Amino acid sequence: MGWTSPRTWIAAEIVTAALMNTHVRDNLSALADRIQLVRKSADETVTSSTTLQDDDELLFTAVAGSSYKFTLGLIVSCASGTPDFKVGFSAPAGSLTWGVVGLDTAATSGTAQAVMSGRGVGTSGTSATVASVNGRLHVVLTGTFKCTTSGTVRFRWAQDTSSVSGVTVEEGSYIEAIRVAI
Repeated sequence: MGWTSPRTWIAAEIVTAALMNTHVRDNLSALADRIQLVRKSADETVTSSTTLQDDDELLFTAVAGSSYKFTLGLIVSCASGTPDFKVGFSAPAGSLTWGVVGLDTAATSGTAQAVMSGRGVGTSGTSATVASVNGRLHVVLTGTFKCTTSGTVRFRWAQDTSSVSGVTVEEGSYIEAIRVAI
């Protein structure tokens, strides 16, 4: 069911179930499939591996012919500065672009340093080395995806330098995808 232009209600009008269903329920349903928000419910760690792997939870479903704006808010941690963190996406056919910025959470207020940068253009396997993780880091990735065929867009990540000190994407990290065009 699609969007119906909202009704202009008249004073003392008797509201029927059919009117409410069309102008409230159906329109809310039409909006509901435009925003997808997934919050990571558990920590996930990669140890001694530089192979990009699908995140267990951070993904969204794309509809053919639609365009999306997406944002990932990541909390990444590691006990050692050795394993750099690299990211990428797998996606159905389409055009995907993204960028990443992170801040040093150990820096004092007003002096936070941008310690991560990266970008990607493409689909499956696209990656960028984005940081040497030492401690805890908050990272924001943002991008767009124009979907040619329906499917799942999955966040992928790994160590860039293999190390027994695992890199963890923590609980509370999230992905939000907004369908901006049908």
